[in-house]
Amino acid sequence: MTILNRVKFAYAKAWLMLAMGLGAVILVFVGGGPRNYPTAMLFVPLSLLIFGLYFCWEAWAFKKQDDDGSK
Repeated sequence: MTILNRVKFAYAKAWLMLAMGLGAVILVFVGGGPRNYPTAMLFVPLSLLIFGLYFCWEAWAFKKQDDDGSK
């Protein structure tokens, strides 16, 4: 038995991405809002949040596969 299986690893990635995305959103608004940043810089928090949601879905799919017994 492994300590960190693929479901736990996917959830860890998801929490990391969502936490970094939320932190980036907070830093943007603490730094004066979106007007003080180039447009390309605003894609960083958005992409982190999207990756976080993807990894949540991936972890859910892995958990469902493990519960069904298929791989």
